Amino acid sequence: MFEPERDVRGGAPSSDAQSDTRPSCYHAPALILISGIAQAPWVVEDCALAAENLMLAAYGEGLGTCWIGFAQGYLNTPEGKNALGLPATWVPVAPIIVGHPTTMPAPVARKEPEIRWVG
Repeated sequence: MFEPERDVRGGAPSSDAQSDTRPSCYHAPALILISGIAQAPWVVEDCALAAENLMLAAYGEGLGTCWIGFAQGYLNTPEGKNALGLPATWVPVAPIIVGHPTTMPAPVARKEPEIRWVG
């Protein structure tokens, strides 16, 4: 069984958080790493769009998600890629943790859109 907190960090969570620079996954039950071949054109954009769709679909199913941006640096190292079995020629773009939220956040107040037509 894959355990993001254990597997991404390469072992049990450290009791001394300041001495451990590997990313934490906040005890989420699942980590989805959206990645692609580093030399592919638009790899970052394509992966970001896939991540957005994943996060919206998860929300629609009552799941919570969080894009763990600070994990990208670690996951792009040989140690990080090895921890998840990511090929060396691939680039991690969107590490997303998924789980059941304990509470749902309140809706965010929206501003009225400002639309300007050019042409």
